Amino acid sequence: YEDDDETPESAVKSALTQIEKRKYDLELTSRCIEKIKKLAIVFQGKKVWVKER
Repeated sequence: YEDDDETPESAVKSALTQIEKRKYDLELTSRCIEKIKKLAIVFQGKKVWVKER
């Protein structure tokens, strides 16, 4: 995550919001693909946070 004041949890939430806002799944849904996993992945050194929506 980029902001020093941002927590990993807030960075994951922000990433999921960005996925929705920028409609990254649009091309897949336009091809009638319905099962799409939206993952937010945040790194801090060797620590990793992953959340699915």
